[in-house]
Amino acid sequence: MKKIFFLLLMLSAFSMRAQQSFSGFRVSPYGGIYSIINNPAEAVGGMHKKGVNLLSFDGIFSNNKVPLSLSGLSDSFEKFTKTGEGSVFSHNDLDADFNLDILGPSAFFNIGNKNAIAITSRVRAIADVRGIDAKILESYFSDTNLMDLAAYPSIKIDNQHILVNAFSEVGASWGSIVFSNEKHTIKVGVTLKAIQGIISSRAGFDDFSGAIKLEQKKDDVILNISGTGDFSINNGGINIWGEDSDSKFRLQSSASTFVFDAGFAYEYRKEPCPDCEKTPYDFKFGLAFTDAGRLNYTTTENSKKYSINSSVTSVALNLDNLQRDLDRSNLVSQTSLKGKTFTSSLPVALRIYADARILRKFFVDFSGQFASSDKKDKIYNATYANSFVLTPRYESRWIGFYLPIANTQQVGTTIGTGLRVGPLVVGSSSIISNLFSNNTKGINVFAGITYQWH
Repeated sequence: MKKIFFLLLMLSAFSMRAQQSFSGFRVSPYGGIYSIINNPAEAVGGMHKKGVNLLSFDGIFSNNKVPLSLSGLSDSFEKFTKTGEGSVFSHNDLDADFNLDILGPSAFFNIGNKNAIAITSRVRAIADVRGIDAKILESYFSDTNLMDLAAYPSIKIDNQHILVNAFSEVGASWGSIVFSNEKHTIKVGVTLKAIQGIISSRAGFDDFSGAIKLEQKKDDVILNISGTGDFSINNGGINIWGEDSDSKFRLQSSASTFVFDAGFAYEYRKEPCPDCEKTPYDFKFGLAFTDAGRLNYTTTENSKKYSINSSVTSVALNLDNLQRDLDRSNLVSQTSLKGKTFTSSLPVALRIYADARILRKFFVDFSGQFASSDKKDKIYNATYANSFVLTPRYESRWIGFYLPIANTQQVGTTIGTGLRVGPLVVGSSSIISNLFSNNTKGINVFAGITYQWH
């Protein structure tokens, strides 16, 4: 149990709530596949007529307590792992989020001058850790023999949870120019995606009242609960909980569905454009609605609700084997949740952007991403963070330089940079902030190999 819990915490520690991946590249007329996953209307009318993505990834890290300055990363980690007043372990509301976006083999090509199609493959994982009392985390990061648990007479576990969602997809996109003259172009597009659910899993403590303490016994940390409350595991898809979880770890589940993306884009050119295929627009506006759909999961055999009633005698739970001790305790009643159906919404989002050519090959774009699925009402939903990105950039057919300035829920404002040289794409939406700021709590990196031709 502990190694699975630690794995999920590390996933969430190296990430943030899902924000705009491949920042700076999605709005570009040279964006290719990156633009298509943002808005299928961008499949047609770009500066390249065909392209292939071999592999691209975007990974993100954040938390709400520890700054992530690269120049002082060791100091940040020391502050994270030390005990006492002022350390992260003195908090009871540690939040972390996870976003990993892997864009697999994908391709697009134009059919004539008015239409284009694309095939994309993709895997996304999104996880949330919410409201964790960080003193529990200390038992995972620190040597238990050096822990000073006497400094923490009580801890908080109520309404703490981990939520993990992951799914793969194969999409077919079509984009078309529905109106065009020498100055104005209107494009529309749609993507139909086959979604295969990998996992939707939630584990957490709910409705607790009473006293909760940590104590050390040899090399173990024991959670002593004197009170009432519930600990629930609801797992759909692959099984990651329990002592036999490793032997059952498979990237497959019975949850699958079809969803769609839809969008349009308008382009304006100041001067008449007899050869618009080689001339970027002066202004562009786009709007897209993405990931409109949901997955239906059936809970696995290890899905259980543990009701704790220990008002007189406390329940002792070893954090190394939390579920095992819950199964064995006489003060804990169990309710099997196996075979129940629940719904997990995909990270539905509304995307709006505007892009202007300032001077020849210099552009600046502003894009917004707005979550449409509500986690407050649906606890299993994967959600995107509301975010805004302003990106000044220089672009030509074979080289591009990008300076994304992003503002995202929980992380705040970060400044990064990106570079496109031939087929190679590398960048980060936060690297400048990580190098020069002492308050940045997020870090991002992305890279890819994508070939495009006129």
